Amino acid sequence: MAAWRQKITAQPNAPEEVKTYDLVVVGGGLAGCAAAIAGAEQGLKVALIHDRPVLGGNASEEIRVHTLGIYGNFERILKKIDTEHYPNGSADAKLDQEKRDKNVKSYDNIDLFLNWRAYDAFSEENSVKYVDARQTFTGERKRFTAPYFVDSTGDGWIGFWAGAEFSYGRESVDTYGEHWEEHGELWSPKEADNAVMGSSVLWGSKDTDSPQSFPEVPWAMPVSKDYSEVNGEWQWEFSRNDLSQIDDAEEIRDHMLRAIYGSFSNAKNDEVNKNRKLEWVSYLVGKRESRRLVGDDIFTFNDAKEGTKFPDGVVIETRAVDVHYQTVLEDENNPDFISEALFYRGPQYYIPYRSLYSKNIKNLFMAGRNFSCSHAGLGGPRVMLTTGQMGAAVGYAASLCKKYEVMPREIYTGYLQEYLDLIEEQKYEKIPTSKK
Repeated sequence: MAAWRQKITAQPNAPEEVKTYDLVVVGGGLAGCAAAIAGAEQGLKVALIHDRPVLGGNASEEIRVHTLGIYGNFERILKKIDTEHYPNGSADAKLDQEKRDKNVKSYDNIDLFLNWRAYDAFSEENSVKYVDARQTFTGERKRFTAPYFVDSTGDGWIGFWAGAEFSYGRESVDTYGEHWEEHGELWSPKEADNAVMGSSVLWGSKDTDSPQSFPEVPWAMPVSKDYSEVNGEWQWEFSRNDLSQIDDAEEIRDHMLRAIYGSFSNAKNDEVNKNRKLEWVSYLVGKRESRRLVGDDIFTFNDAKEGTKFPDGVVIETRAVDVHYQTVLEDENNPDFISEALFYRGPQYYIPYRSLYSKNIKNLFMAGRNFSCSHAGLGGPRVMLTTGQMGAAVGYAASLCKKYEVMPREIYTGYLQEYLDLIEEQKYEKIPTSKK
């Protein structure tokens, strides 16, 4: 499609407009928003590029997942962009959307590019030189240059295009010794595979005062079969080894839409639901896992299980490790769009700064579910307040990188104590919402 589009439009290879920043953040979920805010508060000129009309990623009013995890050292920043603990799929997401967008837009030194989708990143000598993005309505293109970049795309696109090392799927049980005997292959396989946690499409219905009609949906029944439901929570999830959560995301979404409409149609056949009306169905998948970029440290399940205290631990979490699987793997008669979770409750754990920058691309940070971790290691810290902590942590690191004109790795090797002190200060310092 890209080659065809270029041929038809006869566009030059490079966008005509080039914009230069101190820090370019790609991806406007909680991790990207927090990275942009932290960097901006330290005086960086930041570009925040996001391919949707609103910020928040899975927390946005388009997907409506409430934020989980703890604030760690970054409560002040994360409260600007988080959500109340409403039921997933609630229309209350719109209120938090207004708060989030308003707070991010209040920073004079954050240039926000909504509905701009990054489509390429170029690296030279193991360093990202620029990111190209296209406006999704007009097709206008811009090139973004900076000394430092943050990949908070979730799918690790900037790292992928730039040639960063990455992983996808489950490692073998022997790779990191992450076995949990009670759950065997469901937890960690003998041989590596492409299984990852799936994507959800949230939805809901409501009771009314009068009978509500619903059309026949024969196209949905091969997926839903005889399953009947009137609301969908996080368990409505789909993953299959032959489908990529990146390349096949639209097929995954469409499969879930068939599951939703078919299941609701079945429920409408019950007299008790005659007044029930389908209220809202998301049109986007809420992803849990895809590419994971590789850093100097790979955070594993054992690090969470043992509460490893890293010298550069900058993210703190207490949430249980929570890894999902499709229930059809236990019983082939189960619907293939319903998942279950395996919870491991351990001590407080820490994520090191070394898991938040690329091992081989010198000026690339990552924050969000595409940070450096194993499949099982992602189970706990993949939720949004934790990924928001990651974003804030790399935003502050980027400010020190600029101060000393060094690369992210050198913050660990040469300026770690100053970095940790800067993070510690954030728990107490009151910084204005707008700082030039």
